[in-house]
Amino acid sequence: MLKQKRPIKPFLVLPSSQNPLWLIVSELNSLVLSATCKQDVQRLHACLVVNGLQSHCTLSTKLLQRYSQFGDLLSAHLVFNTIHHLEQKPFIWNVMLRGYMLNNQPEKVLHLYSRMLVSFVRPDGFTFTSLLKACAALVDPGAGSYVHGHALVNGYGRDAFVVTTLIDMYAKCGKLVDACKLFEERTERDVTMWNSMISGLMLNGRAMESLEVFSKMRKLGNLADSVTATAILSASARLGCPNLAKESHAFVLRCGFISDIMVTNSLMDMYCKCLCVDLACKVFRVMSMRDCASWNVMISGVFKSDGARALGLFHGMILAGFKPTACTILTVLPVCASFGAHKQGKEIHGYIVRSMPFWDVRLETALVDMYAKCNHIGSSEKIFKYCAIKDLVLWNAMLTGYVMNSCWHNVLRLFGQLQLMAMRPDSVTLHCLLISLESLQLMKCVGSVHCFIIRHGFAKDSLLMYSLVFVLVKQLRIKHAHDWLRIHCEQDPVPWNVLLAGLEKAGHSEETLVYFDQMLRSNVKFNSVTMLCLLSACAHLASPSKGKSIHGLIVRTGLHTDAFVCTSLIKMYAKCGSLSAARLVFSELAEKDIVSWSVAISAYGVHGFGPTSLQLFKEMNTQNMCVDHVGFVEILSACAHSGLVEEGWQCFESMIRDHSLVPKLEHYGCMVDLLGRAGHLSKAEELISKMPVAPDPGIWGALFGACAVQGNVEMGERVFQQLMRLEPDKAQNYVMMSNIYAGAELQWGCSDLSNAATAETCGYMVDVRFKTGRNGLKPHPATMIIDAWSSYVRLK
Repeated sequence: MLKQKRPIKPFLVLPSSQNPLWLIVSELNSLVLSATCKQDVQRLHACLVVNGLQSHCTLSTKLLQRYSQFGDLLSAHLVFNTIHHLEQKPFIWNVMLRGYMLNNQPEKVLHLYSRMLVSFVRPDGFTFTSLLKACAALVDPGAGSYVHGHALVNGYGRDAFVVTTLIDMYAKCGKLVDACKLFEERTERDVTMWNSMISGLMLNGRAMESLEVFSKMRKLGNLADSVTATAILSASARLGCPNLAKESHAFVLRCGFISDIMVTNSLMDMYCKCLCVDLACKVFRVMSMRDCASWNVMISGVFKSDGARALGLFHGMILAGFKPTACTILTVLPVCASFGAHKQGKEIHGYIVRSMPFWDVRLETALVDMYAKCNHIGSSEKIFKYCAIKDLVLWNAMLTGYVMNSCWHNVLRLFGQLQLMAMRPDSVTLHCLLISLESLQLMKCVGSVHCFIIRHGFAKDSLLMYSLVFVLVKQLRIKHAHDWLRIHCEQDPVPWNVLLAGLEKAGHSEETLVYFDQMLRSNVKFNSVTMLCLLSACAHLASPSKGKSIHGLIVRTGLHTDAFVCTSLIKMYAKCGSLSAARLVFSELAEKDIVSWSVAISAYGVHGFGPTSLQLFKEMNTQNMCVDHVGFVEILSACAHSGLVEEGWQCFESMIRDHSLVPKLEHYGCMVDLLGRAGHLSKAEELISKMPVAPDPGIWGALFGACAVQGNVEMGERVFQQLMRLEPDKAQNYVMMSNIYAGAELQWGCSDLSNAATAETCGYMVDVRFKTGRNGLKPHPATMIIDAWSSYVRLK
């Protein structure tokens, strides 16, 4: 059903000319103040013009205020041009200045002030307050200093309101020294001035200093207000200290600000940022009154620790009768994106369509990002296609979505459209383009983008530095990457880490250590990520001597306290066969997490020390560690390497029974490997048949390998058929089946096997080799022997 248009409130007829002017002005003034929309103000404006009152300063000033409040600056400026020349007082100018600030047009405030000076109208304190707010909004300290000079010349340099606004302006423009100087020069300070100083320090990242100023304020006997409380809570949130947060909470309770909804919202935000989400929830539950901001704070705070709970809060907000704002939607959509909750995201999309007729480009960008991260790139494309206004952020969201979904050609097509729109790309755009060109092996085009980066001043951009080094290293153009680092990256360790990680991943472990030496010679300070790359390289080289050298460097630089570095040290020593050194590093860990325990268990398991792995696993359980899926993969693998069948079964059952974990393919693969190594092929095949999910080639491959070891031809054929269905182009499967037949033929040759059976077995081998060649797969060198033996049998 169509909504009926709200009727415009009828206006009273003007009094007759016999009535005094003050009565007419009073009546019209009350009507202007009672106007509820722009159309009401326009009707009143017309009424004034018809009755010759358009030049009445009081009425016209009220019209000017109301037009500004309703966002009609064109009509406001028309009224202003009609009356500003009638009086040489700044009041009318101040109303117009406030109107521009109210509608977020600070540059016009400065322009109008220039006109004001030309018109020889002397500004007052309210004029300077509006001007300084405009300078703060523009982050223009030069203009602010100019206005400051004018305030001093006109005698308003000591005005309390002007000084407070000056402190706020200098702080927002990053001129904290000037703000502090003005603040210290004042002997009398009201609560607003204290609040400006505290907020200014907070804005410039000096949270501890803002708390010190607050402490000084309290010692001097100044009373705080709700704005002070909000600033203190924000400072405590920035520091992230739970104890300090509780002290701030106590201050709010003592001063009675807990009933102020803005203070309570800041209190919840502080607890969320201090990772005390439970305390934030307690504050939220006892709130007597909530607004949309309260729900937004809780949703954004809970999202970082529990996305499902955040979505539950969003539904609770709707059920409580609150209408989610654009801010709420922008908080919830990333939750859906991070968890791949496509269904919930689609529901929110439907709510936006139903309840928000005027879409913000930010909402469209968030929807494009959400659908792309949920692997529904088609939905992202539809939203992008029908967007009326497309800014660069929206284009980048679409490009990033294509990259995440490996739609490389679409990235190139969309980048071409972006260029046709004459929009200048930024670092995110070029990053997506570089990744796509590398994936498509278009290295000549990468060179063109490289030139574009240098030509347009992006050479120092961090994101593009990393992207370009990554692309060059992936294409093994190491010298080019090193030259780029040497010229452009200077002392930044992150691009060097990208180079080292790329070399290590490509298997060039020796070169990884060589370029680390070059990194040290370039006086680039390394970090923990650098050490992770080096330790992985030492592990691949199986070089304990080089690993010990890196270990010494780690200890000397204090990185041995990093849990990730210590875990990599354990892994490196284990791969180098030095279990005693790995155990020593593990025992010296101050805080052992689940990752370090899992690595230690795996280290002993790989080397066949299954009982030691089980002992470590039991110790981990006694430490009240929450064992995850990875931990069980490691202990099951350790049991498989040591042939501990019973212990492996117990761990597998404990995983389901005691830890409420659902086994994944990796766990079933370990169990099949365990049973196969022990010769229990029938049990392994039975376990596969009872799996709740379809087995992958890895699980069938584990059983296939066990069949080859045990010489079980019948089961091997069944498994081979499954592998043929899943991996028809994998040559190793054909070779393995051939080897099973060959092993069976040799075994039967030693018995009383008939010539017919021998011929049949060789026929199977020939058939397997024939299929290998027919499918274009590379045959194993041993094929020649088998083919020769087959020819011999046929001739015989």
